[in-house]
Amino acid sequence: MGCGASKQTEVKDDGGGGGGTSASVVAVSRHGVSANDVDITVGVKDLADLWPCPRHQRSSGRKLLRKTQQAASIANRKQLLQHVVDAIHAGDVDAVLRVPEQKAMTRLFTSSTFVDTKDWRNCLMQDVFPFLSQLCAMLGLSFNVIDMRWGVRSSTGNNHGTSALCMAEIARCLRGSVGPAFVTFLGDRYGFRPFPAKINASELDAMLKWLEQSSEEADNNAVRVLRQWFLLDQNCSPPAYILQPVDTIIPDYTSHDRDKQRAAGAKWWPLFEQMQLALRRASKALPHQDHVHAHGHGTAEESTGSHGSAGDGVGESEGQTRLSPRLKYEMSVTHEEVINGILHNEDRRTQALAILRSLEFDWDSYNYKADTRHGPTIKGFADWTDKGTLDKDAFERQRKLKEDVAVAGLLPTHVHKYTVPMDQQLAGLDDAAYCQHLRTFADRTCAALAEMIVQGVIDTQVALGQETTEVCSQWRLCLRKAGALLARHAEVEAIVKHALGDNSFVRPAAGVRANAFKGRIFQHTDGQTDDADGREATDESDGDTNAKEATGGDADHGKSGDGGDGAGDEEEHSTCISRTSSISSAGGGGHGTTGRTTFHPLVVYGKSGCGKTTLMAAAAVETARACVRSSRRSGGKQPVVIARLLGTSASTADARSVMASVLEQLACMSSDLRNVLASRCATIAPSVRLLPFKQLSKLFHDMLIMFALDTAPLILFLDSLDQLSDADDGRELAWLPMRWSSSDLRIIVSTLPDVGPCLASLRAGIPAATGTGDRKDGAPFWLDVQPFAVDDLPLVLSAWEEQCGLSFIPAHRDRLLSAFRAQPVPLYMRLAFDYARRNWHSYTDEHAPVLSVPPTVTRLINALFDELEAQHGALLVRHACVYMGCAGDAGLSPQELEDLLSCDDEVLDSVYEWWVPPFRRLPPSLWARVQNDFGDYLVERGHAGTVVYSWYHRQFWECVHTRYLADANLTPFHRRISDYFGNKYANGVQYNHVLHNRHVTPQPLYLLGVGEDGDSSAPARASSTDTQKQQQQQQQPTPNLRRLTHQIRHQVEARDVRGLLRETLGNFAFLVAKAQHALLFDSLRDDCVACRQLLFSIKNAAAKSSNSNDNDNDNDNDDRGCIGSTEEQATLAVFVEFILANVHLLRRFPGKSSIVQLALQRDASDPVHKAARAYVDWCHTGNSSGRDGGESEADDRTAEDEGACEHGQARDAFEAVADEDDRRTQAATLPVLCEWLNRPKVQDPCLVTLRDDSPEGLMYAVLRRNQRQLLCCGRAHVALVCDLPSQTLVGRLKGHSSSIKMIEEHPSKDVAVTASHDHTARLWDLTTMECMHTLHIDGMCLLARFSAAGDRVMTGSFTEQLLVWDAASGEQLKNLVGHRGQIDDGHWVLEDRGIVTVSEDGMLLVWDVDEGKARTGKSVVPNSHSIVACDVYRPNNTVVTIDRSQIVWLVNYDTLERVWKGRGAPESTCIRFNHDASLIVTVGSLRTRVLDGKTGSCVFKASDHTALMCRARFLPSGLLATFSEDRRAHLYNVAEKKKVAHLIGHGAGVADGLAYGENQLITIGRDGDVRCWDIQRALDTFIKDSSQYRHSNLIFQIAMSPCGRYVGTASQDSSVIVWDANTGDAIARASPKKVKRSLESFKACCFSASGEYFLAIAEKTVFVFEMTTLEVISTAAVSMCTQMWFNADCTILATSSSWFANVNLFTLSSEGQLKELYDIGTLAFAFHATIPNRFLFLDNAKKEVVVEDVTLPSPGEEVTTKTVVSMDVMPAGKGNGAAWSQDGRTAVITTEMEAGVLLLDMEKQCQLHAIQLEDTLVWKPLLTCDGGVCITTSPHGQVAVRAFDVAGGKLLYSHMLDGGESFNSALSHDESMLAVAGTDHSLRILDVRTGQLLTCLTLHVDRVMCVAWHPTKHVLASGGADSEFKLVRVGR
Repeated sequence: MGCGASKQTEVKDDGGGGGGTSASVVAVSRHGVSANDVDITVGVKDLADLWPCPRHQRSSGRKLLRKTQQAASIANRKQLLQHVVDAIHAGDVDAVLRVPEQKAMTRLFTSSTFVDTKDWRNCLMQDVFPFLSQLCAMLGLSFNVIDMRWGVRSSTGNNHGTSALCMAEIARCLRGSVGPAFVTFLGDRYGFRPFPAKINASELDAMLKWLEQSSEEADNNAVRVLRQWFLLDQNCSPPAYILQPVDTIIPDYTSHDRDKQRAAGAKWWPLFEQMQLALRRASKALPHQDHVHAHGHGTAEESTGSHGSAGDGVGESEGQTRLSPRLKYEMSVTHEEVINGILHNEDRRTQALAILRSLEFDWDSYNYKADTRHGPTIKGFADWTDKGTLDKDAFERQRKLKEDVAVAGLLPTHVHKYTVPMDQQLAGLDDAAYCQHLRTFADRTCAALAEMIVQGVIDTQVALGQETTEVCSQWRLCLRKAGALLARHAEVEAIVKHALGDNSFVRPAAGVRANAFKGRIFQHTDGQTDDADGREATDESDGDTNAKEATGGDADHGKSGDGGDGAGDEEEHSTCISRTSSISSAGGGGHGTTGRTTFHPLVVYGKSGCGKTTLMAAAAVETARACVRSSRRSGGKQPVVIARLLGTSASTADARSVMASVLEQLACMSSDLRNVLASRCATIAPSVRLLPFKQLSKLFHDMLIMFALDTAPLILFLDSLDQLSDADDGRELAWLPMRWSSSDLRIIVSTLPDVGPCLASLRAGIPAATGTGDRKDGAPFWLDVQPFAVDDLPLVLSAWEEQCGLSFIPAHRDRLLSAFRAQPVPLYMRLAFDYARRNWHSYTDEHAPVLSVPPTVTRLINALFDELEAQHGALLVRHACVYMGCAGDAGLSPQELEDLLSCDDEVLDSVYEWWVPPFRRLPPSLWARVQNDFGDYLVERGHAGTVVYSWYHRQFWECVHTRYLADANLTPFHRRISDYFGNKYANGVQYNHVLHNRHVTPQPLYLLGVGEDGDSSAPARASSTDTQKQQQQQQQPTPNLRRLTHQIRHQVEARDVRGLLRETLGNFAFLVAKAQHALLFDSLRDDCVACRQLLFSIKNAAAKSSNSNDNDNDNDNDDRGCIGSTEEQATLAVFVEFILANVHLLRRFPGKSSIVQLALQRDASDPVHKAARAYVDWCHTGNSSGRDGGESEADDRTAEDEGACEHGQARDAFEAVADEDDRRTQAATLPVLCEWLNRPKVQDPCLVTLRDDSPEGLMYAVLRRNQRQLLCCGRAHVALVCDLPSQTLVGRLKGHSSSIKMIEEHPSKDVAVTASHDHTARLWDLTTMECMHTLHIDGMCLLARFSAAGDRVMTGSFTEQLLVWDAASGEQLKNLVGHRGQIDDGHWVLEDRGIVTVSEDGMLLVWDVDEGKARTGKSVVPNSHSIVACDVYRPNNTVVTIDRSQIVWLVNYDTLERVWKGRGAPESTCIRFNHDASLIVTVGSLRTRVLDGKTGSCVFKASDHTALMCRARFLPSGLLATFSEDRRAHLYNVAEKKKVAHLIGHGAGVADGLAYGENQLITIGRDGDVRCWDIQRALDTFIKDSSQYRHSNLIFQIAMSPCGRYVGTASQDSSVIVWDANTGDAIARASPKKVKRSLESFKACCFSASGEYFLAIAEKTVFVFEMTTLEVISTAAVSMCTQMWFNADCTILATSSSWFANVNLFTLSSEGQLKELYDIGTLAFAFHATIPNRFLFLDNAKKEVVVEDVTLPSPGEEVTTKTVVSMDVMPAGKGNGAAWSQDGRTAVITTEMEAGVLLLDMEKQCQLHAIQLEDTLVWKPLLTCDGGVCITTSPHGQVAVRAFDVAGGKLLYSHMLDGGESFNSALSHDESMLAVAGTDHSLRILDVRTGQLLTCLTLHVDRVMCVAWHPTKHVLASGGADSEFKLVRVGR
């Protein structure tokens, strides 16, 4: 018989859900493939050839992506009602439960028989699913497909666990998927029909009895087989028969020998069929039930069953549906999947998609055995009998199943019906019609699934703010943890009692007296909790109602979370507030506390695994519910409860994030707190998370108290402090409040006692016992969590047995309880219980090793890993754990881990056992099974908006590290992770020299349509108040945080120098993306430090390698070697140093331009500059210069510029890390870039910069004996250990609680001593960085020094206490009494027998240490002023001292003779010998004096510094180095009596320095920097630069000449300089003797109109200079003037004095002579722009604006004026500035009082607007030429610049600086740009009309004082407090 195929040539499409035109049919035409896309008239060779390109590149796919993004925008998502948001933030746990849990994954289970749907499923996997993965990524979701047809290991079949795993995966998909969760392909084949692997004992006994009573011999034989393979397990509850693993009876079934395995299979399958048929027949003995229907399947009385096993780890309730007792023996696996996924699924309308296909064929008359041509193929499309005919029972069941699905209530668009002729099916891809059928099928399926995903996002994803999302996540985690509480109710009660306090927090409402409540705290009865308040977090019975209520649906919005408003809830069930006294309302605050009461955190601590987190979670939940209930009853203010389980999300990973998260949550409930945070962020940092850590800590302390007192009582739970990272010394807990005086604040914390310094820090700040408290041990602030009580162990075991459906036999129960008693801690007990649950059966031999419970947690965890490796393959489990371990804190998401395993060919080769997939990728179901078997030990947590894997407990991390990571070569794993996140696997991975597409999720630099704040992985969430803003943000590309977080770190670990240089740290496409996100700055710094260490280790290894010269540096080494040549290493080092030197600027000025602009400020030959220029070129493809032609004469590119593509920076280098969309994204937002025109043409002498984050900076440093490491200390509480060769910070000495005055190293051991203001000195082990001894001192410790032998330590204090200590034991040896003031300095002398000290009391004492007294009993020098410093020169036993009166004494401390007396620098702070004591240097406030060591006479003086001098040192070369608060270090040649170099670069004062090596100098600064300088380079730089005039102090004002050729500057150093405006070179300098002698400063300057004269004011004198030579032409006297400007024709000069509040007018003759006209008593003065002799001013006395014309007098005549306009203004304060528009129609006046800005209409002579700016000083107003925009600058206040619309009086925009201040701003010639000089060292350029920040320059290292634009070009000049003049070209 033929195949019976129809001759029809078209594919019939029956539509979805019945006849008529369905929406699914429309979807085909809308999203189908057009003739333009592909030729539909011919077949193809492979499924991949069905389409010419991937779906996302086809027009239909791009259109669908756009529609998806619009449809799933935030505006279409549900919004929480505001009262629900408020309740969530306040800690209402039940309000959290009313919010749908936010899922982050679309998890799709594909169900079908395998053979007959191969093309269908492969088509989806190759074309549709990759597209849906991208679509989900755009929505912030991950996409995961569970396809069970491949990846099933033999071990799974051996244990009969395949079917049970299918059902478990379906349950997981239905529970956790957004949108579709189940798609079924139903053809004509019914499929495999196994029997259950676990059968209820009573059920199987009944069937065995039926078989035994049968007269059939086959049934009797089957009984014997069934009894052999099914064993009774009485550990199950109820008892059940378990089908034994095949290899227990047929061992070769799992043999690695294929022949033996096949032979074993031949034995097993007949036995299987025999049992299958017997059980199917015997099921007649069971209750009969009709076929399962779509609605109301099953009853509670029906038995539970599935095709599962007892040994697969799947519980009864996981994935198993109650079925008809008979049906489960008759149905196929596919049928059961459909029942679970569709028929029994209440959410099938939104979660399920059904594809029903029927083949047109004559089935009834066909015998496949008779058809040798097509029979083997057709056999796979249906079920057949042994005779080759159709199995009609199976065929009918399949037909009925498809009918049930069709009428199951799915949406019509979710049921797709197809009829396909058999001949087309047989022809396959060779048939064009069949190919078109597959295309249509793929398009329809894709459209339907995409629609379901989008609708799922709209329906389930509530638009939550970032803070609300974190709060909900934390409370849900608390609820899950609390649900595991089975005992320990007394401990929970103690925590709740402390949280609620003796006095209830609940404040009475207005007019309501505070009543005293009495109740029970957390009282449980028989383990039962209140139904309303104790319900589980997973209770979804009223989920829809709760969701509607929370999001504004039809439910009652006022309904409370526990079933009502509390009016009828008087009976207390689970938790009540115990109130012993009423709340005091003293002082109107009602806080119930007195100033004498001190409160501390409650500390919950205990060893690892004792259950602290469960206790804390349960206590937090009970406390929160108690507060809600009590406040409802009393009508009072509800206390706010905040809970954070630290280490469970990115917001709880470190102390900074925790504080920011809590503050942001509090700010959502307090407008006052919001204002404070906004103020701090506006003035200090762009985000609260970026505040300096110490300021953030203080803000955290203050805001907790402020909120508790002013808003609501506050209870804060912080669990697992030990889980914090060490960033910012977070585990030192300096940020955590340790004491406060308000009972309205309660803090409860927990920690491990033996991990990190947490517990020690808590003990230091919290009393161990107070003697008061309500606990018997007298320590109310400490709770030591002890192991379980012995009596509780059986109860815990019984509870776990009930949860898991077990009931261990007595012998097994005794074994478990014995193990519990040996380790009565929850973690061990749960692991032991799970071990027994997996491995113990009642039939297990009592001597079997498996019955021995491993005795420790570690061994139990290893046993779990052993089982998983045996079950799922050692390679898969091992590599998965290694990847998760390598990922570190950032973790890996499920999709990322699956992708990485799919790119690991070792893993793939090991798992392709039964089925080779259509492309090389890990079967999704395989890892899903591993995760399922890990159970709750592998959890998911949030990180940067992504759900990532994490281990349940710290001991799992430790075990994974020991087992998999410690001894492994991790380089290939790190390399694979870096390549994955570097997007190298997006197009495939090589395997056997063939590129295979692994269909991994692409990792571009930017993602479209994602969440807020650059969160590239989470769905965008918003509160109702910021939806529009976030909807706009959602459309903007945002950086891919996952790539930016992972890639660099793994390249470093993989030693991939070339990749670091070309793809990340040396590639600006990557750096720009990373610099955009403020939260990545810390990781960028850490990555660079790690890279620096890598380069150092490579250098060391190369130096030690004996054959290093024989190796080819350009070749890659082995897996453990380095990738990259020596040249690449050197270039990468330049990039690393560039980033580390500027990361603090990137933090202060985040944005896309900062890092590029900083790079372009470097020398053009620098590789960093070249890379930045190449990046700009790449962004502007087609514009070779990378600019937009703003300045044509400067756009010529040099040959050196054209070489900017060296070192891997060619176009392909950028394209390797960024695709075309990334390029467009960066090009579209590439800001204005500037070129530094007068960049120094000398090499920077600074070699290295090491930066510490401490905002207090450094003050003292000493070089260690090894000459490699530097010990530094300062105002911070920690000392630093820096390794100079590797340029890294290698350690911190933590323990002091105040600033550290000094540090010194032991003369022979790795030990250091520190002296601190915290009244202690400490001895430190420099190997472990741990404190050895703490020396307690009376008063601040100012001095600590080792003796020469190192056996003793001397300390001196602020309270005149001089002590000697034993260095080994830390015991006090001597108390030397004699000084009467603080001890300023001291040294050991006379071979440690003596000590020399000087003191504030003016005495120099020489001590005999052995006798314990001063040798003379009095000062060696005459008592005079306080002696501030001394130094000793031991070879000739001399000491030199200096006091505050400049007196210097040289004394022989052995003979006590005074050698000579001299005079040092005034107000000296330091005195030092040179190397041979021939010279002595003293430094004072501004002067340096060097004395002859033999005579005391002065041999050299210098006064070049402009601020307080800190210290001075002689260098080995003989040069003298001085260090000052003016941010500079100077080098002097004393012999030649001249300055030879200066070192500029620190951002704050230079506190100290010391010589390093032969030709290097180390400086430490109060900015936290340690800088290493090349002295010879500094000398050469100074010589080259000496030909240039330069200022030595801050520049007050800068001016551009009208012709644009010159720039003039006026400085505080009493000089003026004229510069060339094109090159920036100095032309002339003038410092008149009159000015220099009087120490006056030049405060202002300007040019005459002709450019012939340059004028400047030196406070009391106006100078007129000849411009090119700066010769003085004339002068005029003025009174303390600070500003000057000309009228329109430069004939009248105006000067203003802020001291006298007046303006002086002068005339300037053509000969350069000044003549005073008169003065006006105001500062608000402006000339008319076109009428030279007209001006306006504010008359302060008359409060009116006056416009006058002045007539210049002829010789001998008086000046005359005429009032043109006079108009009143109200209100009017004291004017301080004015501006007049170019057309004369509008004017602006700024005032110091009442009104800040007055806007005037000069044409109508009226006041337009008076704008009040309270508490803000504004001045120097600017007006655009048309008078439309007014701009004001503020030197004081939060806002630096404001722009107003003159006509409307409205604020257009404002701009804030980090410091909040600006001294000057200027408009460009075309009024397109505004330059703002900032006190935060920045020079910012804004768009005048919009206020948009165009660029931010950081050329200055101090405040920018003044700016001026070129009159015709976009060239900007600036002057700063760093005395530097900068000239930049601004591109447009």
